[in-house]
Amino acid sequence: QTIVHEIQSSLDVTSVGILLVAANGVEMNIRAAAGEYSAELSGLKLRVGKGVTGETALKGVTQYLPDVTRDDRYIPVDPSIRCELAVPLISKGKVMGILNLESSTVNAFSEEDRHVVGIVAAQIAQILTKAILHEEVATMAITDGLTGLFNHRQFFVRLEAEYKRAVRYSYPLSLIMLDLDFFKEFNDAYGHLRGDAVLREIAAIITKAMRETDVVARYGGEEFAVILPLCHESTAAEVAERLRKGIEKAHLGEDEGREPLTISVGICSAPQHASSFEELVKRADDAMYLSKREGRNRCTLWRPDIESGPPPA
Repeated sequence: QTIVHEIQSSLDVTSVGILLVAANGVEMNIRAAAGEYSAELSGLKLRVGKGVTGETALKGVTQYLPDVTRDDRYIPVDPSIRCELAVPLISKGKVMGILNLESSTVNAFSEEDRHVVGIVAAQIAQILTKAILHEEVATMAITDGLTGLFNHRQFFVRLEAEYKRAVRYSYPLSLIMLDLDFFKEFNDAYGHLRGDAVLREIAAIITKAMRETDVVARYGGEEFAVILPLCHESTAAEVAERLRKGIEKAHLGEDEGREPLTISVGICSAPQHASSFEELVKRADDAMYLSKREGRNRCTLWRPDIESGPPPA
């Protein structure tokens, strides 16, 4: 965003945008825009190969339209625009994005301007490549590589923060712990590749069922955790039961000629049942293990008489 604002003010053009090609190679996302209609452009998706920017992304060659009204490739957004310059951002021989400039003046960019913008585009590509790599490394540090959910370490970071917030502002916080039933036997019978696919499916089902404010994590192995801010125990129990039924109805693993996989769930809420975030985890876990001891495929709310620890093997 800083880059496009600097270019827009330096060249005094109507608008400047940076588009990045999506991982699928089919779409481009406008990641930053400056100028008269930057608000309308923010977050817009365009097709590779369509329009001036799409052709630039497809061919990897700068496109210059001195008068957009004389070129059918131009897709009008602002009727005042008369000139467009689209320059590819190339990294490691591939088009990673487009630097797009538009002006309300016909033939606004001289040959020297286009040369300078080309040099700037090469520098932008280097900067963005480093930024994206840094972002990817940061993401890898907090996410589980198999499911894309938060990992064990980040789960505790987020839970501690949510617990402190709940205590400070006196609002409820609930935690759901869930574990796949008989998953070891499933892995032994059908292999780890099929088991990994099931874990990804479970992660997708849980994520789809949660609010944006909820935190979903892979706690470890076949165990998952869901942090529910501003959620009372009764509501958390309803959420857990919907999850249990949803996973049961998904018939995961049924195509292998066996009973569908199910989950055992434990729920605990703070501050009434936990004086720390560590205790919240332990008690939700204990409730989950009680679900397993009592027959699996069920949800259990923590209560004082629950024994600690996992069920017998």
